[in-house]
Amino acid sequence: MTNSNPPTPGATCRPLFGATLLLWLLLAAMGTQAWAEINLPNIGDGTSALLSPEEERRIGQLFMRQVRAQLPLIDDLELNRYIQSLGFRLAANSDTAARDYHFFLIDADSINAFAAPGGYIGIHTGLFTTSRSESELAAVVAHEIAHITQSHLHRSLAKAGRMQIPSILALLGAIVLASQDSQAGVAAISAVTAGTIQAQINFTRAHEREADRIGIQTLARAGLDPAAMPDFFQRMQDANRFQQGNIPDLLRTHPVTLERVADSRTRAEHYGYRQVPDSRAYLHMLAKLEALKGSRTDRAVTLFRQRLTQKKYRDERATLFGYAVALNRDKQIEPARAVLQQLLALDPGYLSYRLLAVEIERMAGDQQAALRHARTALALSPGHPVATVYLAETLLDNGNPDAARELMAGLLRNDHLERLPPKAWFVAAQAADSSGRRVEGLRMLAEYHYQNGDLETALQGLRSAAATPGIEFIDLSAIESRMRQIEAEAAALRELM
Repeated sequence: MTNSNPPTPGATCRPLFGATLLLWLLLAAMGTQAWAEINLPNIGDGTSALLSPEEERRIGQLFMRQVRAQLPLIDDLELNRYIQSLGFRLAANSDTAARDYHFFLIDADSINAFAAPGGYIGIHTGLFTTSRSESELAAVVAHEIAHITQSHLHRSLAKAGRMQIPSILALLGAIVLASQDSQAGVAAISAVTAGTIQAQINFTRAHEREADRIGIQTLARAGLDPAAMPDFFQRMQDANRFQQGNIPDLLRTHPVTLERVADSRTRAEHYGYRQVPDSRAYLHMLAKLEALKGSRTDRAVTLFRQRLTQKKYRDERATLFGYAVALNRDKQIEPARAVLQQLLALDPGYLSYRLLAVEIERMAGDQQAALRHARTALALSPGHPVATVYLAETLLDNGNPDAARELMAGLLRNDHLERLPPKAWFVAAQAADSSGRRVEGLRMLAEYHYQNGDLETALQGLRSAAATPGIEFIDLSAIESRMRQIEAEAAALRELM
């Protein structure tokens, strides 16, 4: 369920190193010789420009690689596809629709989300499973998008005035630390803003109100329920009254007051009452996420069986889908097949059912059946990146690496791998290597490691590729160029360890 080190995607990743890692991240991105091409603005000079889009993009890319190395991320292709689709739907209706965004799921039960430089937005799975509607989930994502579109990070830096660069970097790092450990993050923010705490708090509250206003507007434009934002925050605040101080992380990092709830509700009412039904994708992905949670696979099976028996569910088909996912995860193949057949009889063209059929048959070891379902899935949704990866995997299982490589090469040409978890790079590497293209396979595997933040292993792979006998000059030049880029980044990180 989480990201991993190869060759076994799905293992649990290393624990977060805390503020030290975050300080490395921002210092490496902004303050070392290895990244000298990034001109760090003089924050103390009020006339200086803040980060350029290119500078912010580079910081965001480095940030995401380190997050992949340290935090437990969801690598399920379908879940990632859903959260990206929801995020892009909202971003397309925001004030800066042309901006580049990256949405990802963190495998954590806490109810939280955060925005980081470069348009990276992390959503905790606890937020997803706690949401009572798609509009509630979208409300928090829209709020985080607003933090980016309104340049709140940049404006916080400007507000800091002559605060020293290390303090500013620590403040930025504390924002991300707060997303994983809210108490530590709040303490870190307080520590680096000593002397100007009240001004910072007031400015943060102003940011939150503005993000509410813009987020509500985005929800309305996207055809979702604007009232979901005040409803969700009100529910979190009400729940907190009965939890004896165990405040949801979202309230720690996004303080909510009665005044703020009332203000956001007034703004939402401006758009009128809307009854927006949840999408099929939301209901099915919510069920899938619940079926994949926890180490006890039998508990998920029991949970979904009880819901079906007692008819306590939002949507019967989504609940049956979650039940089939849970059964398959618990290696109850025949019951999983039986439940899925019910769903396919009702809707043979729904992509999620076909993808699950592929997973069940692969679990059962019936590679021919898995291949048939995978071909059907891609025929139902031509060019769909998730269906493409599923088919490539089954082609590899069936001894057809050339066709698998051709499929993955098409994804690369369309830049889809940038929107998919690193697992897709791993499949591309397998396909290239199995089809006899060793250099290409090593390069793809190096990118897999690089995306996961394992720079040293990525460099080892590139060195192996460069040492391949008979390597073409054009390939060698590209590999050496890539090695220089990664070596510069690795050196910057090592200086600060």
